[in-house]
Amino acid sequence: MAKHDNSKNVSDTVLVRLNNRAEYMRRMKELIRSGNKFVIKHVRALAVNTKEVFELVDEVPLRTKLLLLAELPGDIHSYHHVVHEGLEDDDTGTVMLCYRVIRKHKEMTNDELFTRRVLKSILVNVRREESFYECVHLLIGLLRGVRVDRRDVLRVMHIVNDRMNTVNKRFRERIGTLYCCMGRWVDVRSVVNLMMDNLRVCDRVQRVMGVVVLSKMGVRYFCEVVAVLLMDYGMREFNVKVGVIRVLERIVKYYVGRYCGVTHHDMGRYSTNYCNMVCSNADNYRYALHKYGNCEQRGSGKICDIARHKCIKNEKYKRYLRAHEITAKTYAIEDKKRRAKNRKYVRVSSKLIKYIIPVLNNALTQNDKTLRKCALQLLKHVLHLHITTEHLIHLFNISFVNLLCDDEIKDVFDECFVLFVRKLSSNYVFKYLVSGLEHPSHSVRERYVELLAMVQRNGVLIESVDDDEFIDSVF
Repeated sequence: MAKHDNSKNVSDTVLVRLNNRAEYMRRMKELIRSGNKFVIKHVRALAVNTKEVFELVDEVPLRTKLLLLAELPGDIHSYHHVVHEGLEDDDTGTVMLCYRVIRKHKEMTNDELFTRRVLKSILVNVRREESFYECVHLLIGLLRGVRVDRRDVLRVMHIVNDRMNTVNKRFRERIGTLYCCMGRWVDVRSVVNLMMDNLRVCDRVQRVMGVVVLSKMGVRYFCEVVAVLLMDYGMREFNVKVGVIRVLERIVKYYVGRYCGVTHHDMGRYSTNYCNMVCSNADNYRYALHKYGNCEQRGSGKICDIARHKCIKNEKYKRYLRAHEITAKTYAIEDKKRRAKNRKYVRVSSKLIKYIIPVLNNALTQNDKTLRKCALQLLKHVLHLHITTEHLIHLFNISFVNLLCDDEIKDVFDECFVLFVRKLSSNYVFKYLVSGLEHPSHSVRERYVELLAMVQRNGVLIESVDDDEFIDSVF
């Protein structure tokens, strides 16, 4: 054994390789029996051979066996009895280790009887706080890949729903994924109705979880979810109306980010129709556009960037042309994909607008400030969809009445107003603002002047306005 003078207990924490393989394995077994965490965690790297690791499993306690099986990459079919034994243990830590082994070795769930035993164990442990998150991770894996009894899924659905008010903020999206997986085995409407009940409760966390789950399910099961949302929006309950608007907002944000690849804060890179992104210099260089269409030409008509025959050798020039031919083909393929994506984006946008406009018509004309603020936040993301001019004018008319609201609504309205200027053109919006400059109230005139300044920053007033001196005096 190599000697180390610096520390007496180095062999207890760091395994020193021995010249004799048998003695090396004996020392490893001693460290594993003593519960050395470093050796157990890195047993695969230290033992080198998987067969040697399997030999170690037979001679250690149950908890250590599960830790070793969780580190093994291969098939552990002959050690299923170890997991069965761990599932029957009363210790929550041992059961969680079993779940970890099952998640590592998904082939274990091919056995239907074993899957039933796992679900029975989950139904017991999902109620406990310390094992709740591990149970959710395992349930998602089971519901995605294994046939599960509908009755067990319904039980789990209601148990998880009872614990929603204690869910960690970072774990909310995972709960939404779990309920989406449940939609494969039970009626989607039963899940949606359960979440709609969450929007009616007084607990804020429960309502937020209902919004998260409904938005995740609305992306996957759009028609079923949106139909229920619109029916329940007609109720008089305030929390339900706010919840429905926030669910629609999250759904629109998902589609805008998916098909445009951006969020509301990235829209400055987009042209006015928000479908075709303005090409950057990196895109031009990648697709060699600077070689063909985006650079200056000489008097002879030849493009400056393309090298001439005299500057490089013949073979090198051929390779140069072949590379540009491949680049041009790649650009054509990606351009075809982009066009198909834009066509699908137009279809999705028209479907969303058809459902959202009735909600905005009602919410933007209510007296309640909170409801109008939520509606303006939804409108801010809706304006990034592919919308016809008629719909844009209608939305601008029903939202323009909020320009004189309090500060809590003013900021959101200003964001929407800037988008309307870019979409409808500054000349169209200018017609709405001219009349307000003659209002008798000084505060109202200041507000209209502030909006005119936004028009000047985000658009250009051109020949449709006749009195140039009047415009100069305003700005």
